[in-house]
Order: sequence, then C-alpha cells, then structure tokens
Amino acid sequence: MKPEDVIKAEERGTWKSTPVIVTATGGEFPFEGFDASHICIEDIAKSLSQLCRFTGHTSLFYSVAQHSLLVAEKMPGPPKEKLVGLLHDAAEAYTNDLASPLKAYLESQCDYVYRDLQARITAAVYDRFGVAEIPDDVRLYDCAAGVFEAEGLMGLGERELHDFRFPTHLRGLWSPWNPREWAGTSGDQEPGEVETSFLLRFEELMTLCGREEFL
Repeated sequence: MKPEDVIKAEERGTWKSTPVIVTATGGEFPFEGFDASHICIEDIAKSLSQLCRFTGHTSLFYSVAQHSLLVAEKMPGPPKEKLVGLLHDAAEAYTNDLASPLKAYLESQCDYVYRDLQARITAAVYDRFGVAEIPDDVRLYDCAAGVFEAEGLMGLGERELHDFRFPTHLRGLWSPWNPREWAGTSGDQEPGEVETSFLLRFEELMTLCGREEFL
C-alpha cells in the first residue's frame, strides 16, 4: 500500500470509526459484516507466509503457510480434502495467529470472541472457494503437524510434548516420521518463495476439484 493510500484511509476514518484492516492487495477486511466477497487468496498467501508458527519461538522461521502446505501434503484423500487442509488456517490472515494455550486461556475466561470470529471467517473462506464439506481428517492432521513441527523446530522430546499437552498419540501418523531431518530442509524459507508455493498449490487443487470458476 502506498503512503498516500494510508493517508486516504485515515482521512475517511476507516481505522477510527469501524473495525477494518487494510490487506496486502490494498483491499479492506471489515470485522463486522464481512462475507465471502472480502476473501482474497493473494492476501491469504501473503499474510500466512509471513506469520511465524509457535508465536515465533522456533529455532528457524517457519510460517503458517508452510504449516498449511504440510497439512495439505500429509492429508490422505482426494484433492477436495487436501484443499481444506491448505485453507484450514486461512482465517489467520485476518485475525493473526494465537498460540493454542492462549486461545484456551481466553476461553477459560469466557472470552469466545476470537474463536467465534475465526470460525465465521473460516466459513467465509470455504464459501468463497466452494468448499461444501469439511473432512474429519483435517483436525487430526493439523494436530499431528503441530507435534511434528514442535519436535523438529523446537526440539521437544516425548516427555516435553506430553508435559505441554501436545497430542503425543499422533506421533508417527505418517511415515517416515522424521521431524529433525525435515526441519533442516524446511525452515528459513524465504516468505516470497513460500507465498508462491502456496498460491501454486491452491490453483492446482482448485483445478483438480473442477472449481476454476472460483479462481
């Protein structure tokens, strides 16, 4: 976004009167009254490729977009299910990524605003790209990827994973389960490279699903 565009946004009161963020493509995303028309895959790819997993507490930079690509890769099933794996965290392009323990803490304080907002944005994302069914496996592989990444990028052993309430029963869900070796080749990728990979995978899966009209 150009500096003069920021000034224009401030002049019309976008940030002062309504809960709106300006996105990477220069669009706006309102937190009230949004729908599928506000969803843009380029914004999602850009943002997720620059958001670091685990609140940045990793040995190497590793983005939400890389996590999404991993889930889509490891999920079994047809392209329509892998597409959900790729898009399962797309809402974080608009809400940012909160660590799971923080989400749980907020909910323990009876604050469900973030969770409910994420759920509504995720529904808008799925609507935008023609997703009608959510596979049961997506949550399973999302959680397994979290264990895999924590082992590889944070060096957590089985006892530590258990102590920090990671679902250790999901270790080894796919084979080979080689998180340390994987981390050495997957961390510190350039965000621009990951952004491109995300968009290419998205277009590939959409085409395989026969949803070219949504592109």
